[in-house]
Amino acid sequence: MAHDTTEQRRLALEKKRERYVWYYLGYFLFGIHIVAFVMIYAVTHAKAGHTAPRIAITDPTVAPLP
Repeated sequence: MAHDTTEQRRLALEKKRERYVWYYLGYFLFGIHIVAFVMIYAVTHAKAGHTAPRIAITDPTVAPLP
């Protein structure tokens, strides 16, 4: 009889842990989609010419690349 309750308790715990795994997977996938939508929005609404300024090397001691 004690074996049955132990087995039932183990199965209940396994079911609970499996449910948590599905919750974590769901939240993870939902979060990835939110990040993807934000990135798509940023790319589609970016204005041309608003990039970081290019830094020109003006130091005469630095040799140019071949």
